[in-house]
Amino acid sequence: MTHTDESVLSAVGVSAGYGSGSRSRSVLHDVNVAVPRGGTMGIVGESGSGKSTLAQVLVGRLTPTRGVVRLDGTDVRRLSRRERFAARRRIQLVPQDPYSSLDPRMSVERTLAEAIDPRGRLRAGAHRERITELLESVALDGSAAKRLPHEFSGGQRQRIVIARALAVRPEVIIADEVTSSLDTSVQAEILELLLDLRERLGLTYVFITHDLAIAQYMCTDLSVLYLGTVVEQGTTDVLTRPAHPYTELLRDSRPDPSGRSTPAAAGGLATEDAADPASPPSGCVFHPRCRYGPRTHEDRTRCAVEPPNLADLLPSRERRAACHYPIKAVIQDEEGP
Repeated sequence: MTHTDESVLSAVGVSAGYGSGSRSRSVLHDVNVAVPRGGTMGIVGESGSGKSTLAQVLVGRLTPTRGVVRLDGTDVRRLSRRERFAARRRIQLVPQDPYSSLDPRMSVERTLAEAIDPRGRLRAGAHRERITELLESVALDGSAAKRLPHEFSGGQRQRIVIARALAVRPEVIIADEVTSSLDTSVQAEILELLLDLRERLGLTYVFITHDLAIAQYMCTDLSVLYLGTVVEQGTTDVLTRPAHPYTELLRDSRPDPSGRSTPAAAGGLATEDAADPASPPSGCVFHPRCRYGPRTHEDRTRCAVEPPNLADLLPSRERRAACHYPIKAVIQDEEGP
């Protein structure tokens, strides 16, 4: 997970934001993410953590202010115009709201035809076989091609958006909260569809979600974002045995099986709201909400002054945390008795 030479897509030292001059707003700060080929990299974190901004950077819709995005190890900025066009087609985004991403005046057939042939070089009807194939791949009948978006349910519209992403035969799908607007039963259907497509088509996913249960079910690797900074990375084991206090806070705050939210205080953590992403705290960005470093160690100012590096907890393990005082139980478990 941490080795970019094995990754199809990676962000290296990426900082990004919106606006310019006095109205600029920084969102991502020195983010490093490597997406393993054929796997699913989950991006988790609270609202405002920078998850969707990272998606926009990875798909090429937002240019980083610093750092690079690499595809197969190559900086995409060094590609020619033609190569950049081809690279964009290899990475496709499935957005959160399927209805707002579909033109309500366009039939499904026209939507998919434009995705297949955006320059309209082929004659009308030349794409019918491919359109039927795409619809069937997402478990929709070919007759759906003639209908408009409003004639479908939310789950069916999400299937259409997935079919549109598949139209150019991409290698990487960036799924940004793709089930958050769907009913629970429909969520399960979409997740199963995505898993099936990953196996059948050999896809690689970047899966952005606030739902830790879904992340644990869908993902092979995880990156935890807080205020635009990666604070922990590893396999899905990150969520069951966190090394960073923020990951522990996420784990302890998720709903229990009865549907009630478990108070973060049960995990011994402060429950203050996150700071403004555009003006993160000095030092460790999580230190105002954390009890471990600032309140229990002799050097009480370190967390407030010195930003921690995202570092391997153990040289032989693919677990990284940006914390001066990572949760000791995790390290002890890794080291053994």
